Amino acid sequence: MTFAGEPLRISVQHYAAQWESFDQAAWKDLRPSCDLGLQREAITRIVGMYRVARNLAKKRDVGSGYERYAPLLDAANATRASATATATAPQLVHRMFEMVKERYGVQAVSLCSKVLWFALRKPIVIYDDNTLTALRVQRGSYSTYLTEWRKQYERYRDAIDKAIHATSFEAFSVDTKTHSTEEWFRERVFDIALWRAGDRIKKNLQ
Repeated sequence: MTFAGEPLRISVQHYAAQWESFDQAAWKDLRPSCDLGLQREAITRIVGMYRVARNLAKKRDVGSGYERYAPLLDAANATRASATATATAPQLVHRMFEMVKERYGVQAVSLCSKVLWFALRKPIVIYDDNTLTALRVQRGSYSTYLTEWRKQYERYRDAIDKAIHATSFEAFSVDTKTHSTEEWFRERVFDIALWRAGDRIKKNLQ
């Protein structure tokens, strides 16, 4: 797996735009200081935007007397509340995974990782099918996936930094430019680069 400079710069611009158009507001609205109604709205937007809502049957929440996605929000908030400084990403994802599985009857690693990224950011790494394809990792273990993801991230870390420094942020806010120097932003740039690489691989196989 290799990335040329141009695709990485595209990924920087892609994520900067996504942060401003969607992720920033969803992250803010899911903060624990927000009321539960606003948090539910945020989680509804997140599972829709990240296309992970399809397996969460309404009969499992609304049909059981809950607001739509309320048990999902409860699982995210319970996991967030249990997140100590030493908690690892696999521990946290597994914790939420088990709660979601119990309520909705689905095995949803991708869903849990994506919601938890908005709830916690660090130390969560998003688990996505296109990223699995790019990394050539089999579906299943989040820990195995994370190990390979981290290995490749370290390999491309300098290239990501160079791509960020080479990017003009004139079209974006000052806050976004400031965020671009932070580790979580670099990680999401790598997410986008992997997603794009996996998408190309899938299309070439069609």
